[in-house]
Amino acid sequence: SFACKCLTALADKTSDNMKLSLQISITLHRLFNNIADKLFSFFVPVLIYNATQNLFLALLFLLFEQVIRATLILLTKKICAKNPVLLISLRLITLVALQVLFVVNISFTWWTILIMATLVAINTAFYWPELNTIFAVTNKHPNTAKAVSAFENAGNLGKMIAPLIGGVLIFNNYLWVNILICFVFYSVSIVFLLINVKEINGRVKEVTNTKNTLEDNIKNNRSNLLWFYALMGLRDFAIDQSLPLILAVKNIDVNIIGLSYTMLELGIIVSNIITSFISTEKHWYVISLVCSALLGTLLMVVPFFINDVFVVVYTVVIGLLNPFCVNVMFSKLVGVPDARLINDVCNREAVIIGAKILPATIAVATCILPIGVIIGGVAYYLYAIPYTYEYKKDKLKEDGLTLEELKILAKNKDEAKMLDELIENQNKQTTKKNNKKTNPSQTNSENKNN
Repeated sequence: SFACKCLTALADKTSDNMKLSLQISITLHRLFNNIADKLFSFFVPVLIYNATQNLFLALLFLLFEQVIRATLILLTKKICAKNPVLLISLRLITLVALQVLFVVNISFTWWTILIMATLVAINTAFYWPELNTIFAVTNKHPNTAKAVSAFENAGNLGKMIAPLIGGVLIFNNYLWVNILICFVFYSVSIVFLLINVKEINGRVKEVTNTKNTLEDNIKNNRSNLLWFYALMGLRDFAIDQSLPLILAVKNIDVNIIGLSYTMLELGIIVSNIITSFISTEKHWYVISLVCSALLGTLLMVVPFFINDVFVVVYTVVIGLLNPFCVNVMFSKLVGVPDARLINDVCNREAVIIGAKILPATIAVATCILPIGVIIGGVAYYLYAIPYTYEYKKDKLKEDGLTLEELKILAKNKDEAKMLDELIENQNKQTTKKNNKKTNPSQTNSENKNN
């Protein structure tokens, strides 16, 4: 409690004495935080396997992490909304503690694996819901796809730099140097948030006390979003958790693994820039389906034949194709409004992490490592389900259907009810406009009330 009060006082003083654009400070925070995060946490499953040569323990770590993380996100939704900057700042403790466990050469048993998984889970559970909410309530860019692309590129740049540095330091047994660099970068990332802490907390509080508008609920069809989030989780587990372990099992050096993921993030950055300019193109549906099919095939087939030379090329291709599969659809389905309520963001993260539990459980039960990338490959094919549904909605809009006609095509009672309310609101607005034309003397008072 005392530490929280001190940190809050420091945040207030920092925000009073330093001025920086809100968007710039959040972007720089994302960059420095991802460098600190990925310097070490990315390599934890690989280090466990290299130290023990026990694939079961490495997979058990991944399973523990996903279960604990999803549980924490669901249990701490109310806490997250009160002071997101404070929670993000306190993660420094878990980040350093995790690295110290490796420095002191702790023995790897199931309970030490549980401790490590808990530290990593806390580190991530108290970050992504908070950061996504901060981004959502502070973003003012009219183009959602471009805003998301710029925000993601800052994080991807950090993830591009960190694995390369971390891989070299860990490969040469410079763990203490890695801890020091991690501490410096993380501290700097916190400062960028503290600069604007008052404005951030004010906006989060203002928005989380409101409800999503009816239009947002219609735009963000929940059943379609559920599919999309679950598939994102399966995809992330394949690329970020399963693939590094596959490379370690094939005796690829840690620094080569770090280099390959640096190239993967470089490919993502390039494609993020491209997708930000094609988000309104009519052919997004075909492009997304083709890239999803290619990536699904690559994930299911190539890891069985990978080697030191081919791994870098393979990861670059994954990085280049992935944004074309996800970015446009993410902005169409989710957009910024969906993240404005901390409850929505926490639920979204819980679905994504919850989906990862499935391949992690199967992998632990069978000790078949490639099962994660195979399920991830299937997930890319299944992207066709939410994509096709959204494509049909776009076609209906192009055909100029009225709200009454859309109601006839509604797939469930909830969607029909929302359309009923929207029709009613539209009629009220029309009535108000007509009243203003017939009673111009009331216009000024009505505007003040609005």
